Amino acid sequence: MRDSVEQVMKPLIEMEDKDFARLFSELGDNPFLAVLGALQPEDREKLLLKLPHRISERLRDEFLLRACPHTIFVNEALEEIGLKTMELAKYGFIDAPAEVLSLPLMERLLTKKENATKIELLEGKIEQLTLALNAMLNKSNATAL
Repeated sequence: MRDSVEQVMKPLIEMEDKDFARLFSELGDNPFLAVLGALQPEDREKLLLKLPHRISERLRDEFLLRACPHTIFVNEALEEIGLKTMELAKYGFIDAPAEVLSLPLMERLLTKKENATKIELLEGKIEQLTLALNAMLNKSNATAL
C-alpha cells in the first residue's frame, strides 16, 4: 500500500503550488488526511508545506488526533485523489505530472470509472423502458375499463 501511495503522492507533492492548491480545494481535507499516515515523514511535511499555514496546522492537528486509517480507506482516498487529478488535468485546470497519469493505478481507475459510466447509462435506459412499459400498461388498462 505504501508503494502505491508514494507513487501517486510524491509527484503530486512536487507539482506546482497552484495546481496542488486547486486539487486540494476540489477534494477537501479527508482524502489527504487518510493518506498522510501512509506517507514517509519527510513527504508528509512537504505536503503540509504546500498548503497555507492555517490549513496545514489544522491538518497536522487532526492527523495527530486521528488513528491511522485502515488500508481500505487509504486506498479509497488514493483513488479519489487520482480520479480528481485525472479529471482536472483532462480539462486543463491543473498541469499533472505525466508519471502520475501513466501509473497502472490510474489506468485501473480510468477503466473503473468508464465501466461505472456505462452501468449508469444502462440503468437510465432500463428506467426509461420501465416507465414506457408502465405507461403502455396503464393506457391499456384504462381503455379496457
